[in-house]
Amino acid sequence: MLGLTALLSACGGPSFDQTTGKDPVYISDFSDEERDAMRETLVQSLQRGRAQYMPRIGDQLEVLFHARPATVKKYDLQVGDQVSITFPGDAALNTTAKVRPDGWISLPETGEVMAAGRDVRSLNAAVRAKYAEVFQRSDPTVALEGWVLPEDRFIQDIQSVTQGRAKVIPITSDGKLALPYLSPIQATDKSLDKLTEEANTAYARSGLNIGVSILPKQTGGDRIFVFGEVRNPGMVETNRPQTVLMSIARAGGIETTGTLTNVRVLYVDDQGQPHLRRVNLANVLTKLALEEDITLPDNAIVYVPPSKLAQAGRLMDQVLRQILFFQGFSGSFSYELFKQSGT
Repeated sequence: MLGLTALLSACGGPSFDQTTGKDPVYISDFSDEERDAMRETLVQSLQRGRAQYMPRIGDQLEVLFHARPATVKKYDLQVGDQVSITFPGDAALNTTAKVRPDGWISLPETGEVMAAGRDVRSLNAAVRAKYAEVFQRSDPTVALEGWVLPEDRFIQDIQSVTQGRAKVIPITSDGKLALPYLSPIQATDKSLDKLTEEANTAYARSGLNIGVSILPKQTGGDRIFVFGEVRNPGMVETNRPQTVLMSIARAGGIETTGTLTNVRVLYVDDQGQPHLRRVNLANVLTKLALEEDITLPDNAIVYVPPSKLAQAGRLMDQVLRQILFFQGFSGSFSYELFKQSGT
């Protein structure tokens, strides 16, 4: 009776968070400003939109590339560019030439000259010098006829028939995003807007007038394990942020034998530190104390314990079962003795 009285008199305590080897930190001990910040963090994590999405390892991002218009002050010839060479005194020598993969162009009557890496003025001087070796009076003029800017060439290189200018790129096991022509960029623990900004800055530093737009293509879901006094215990999979209250709702809700005031959560934070948290969901539902709830990370474990009344009932049931078992054994034993007496 004393044990039952103690069970019934006990109730769920205040919410706290505890790490290995440290005392519990009670949410009620935080200042008003700290609790306001905790509520704001929870609300922001549940809001839809790209600003709240944080890429994770294994996610696939769709990156759309586009060339930004820009004025080029000095253009150096590249492989594939086309120039025309005209001779005022001898039109029969007029020709067009494309910069070959080795960077040279072929000239009529005189052989070839290096073109890649030179601007038109420098190439014009080189062509005139080349023809001066053959003709005493020759003033050819070089003009740029066709060209491809580096950013346009970049778009041509990455463009595909099926995806166009977009590429689907996964977040690698080290949490980085590998974009064409760039060193891998750390992608995890950043908002999508921040990641896009860093990618655009990196392309600008490389000298390419390339802009990118990044969208989530396929995201890996979180796995949350809910057990105890819930209707459908087991694993809950989700690709959206989930609070403790939401995960319990996904598990069918609390049984009549469960309690809202003493829910336990075991999770590991971003630094690999294990946490044990007690959440008083009754305060969340009745007082809008959102700071007592948390957004659950991947592989979090949620346990809904039985209420004190349910514990007391189960204890009484166990005691009664033991008493009945004992009495049934005694009755059977007495009956056998009576049969053996021969009366």
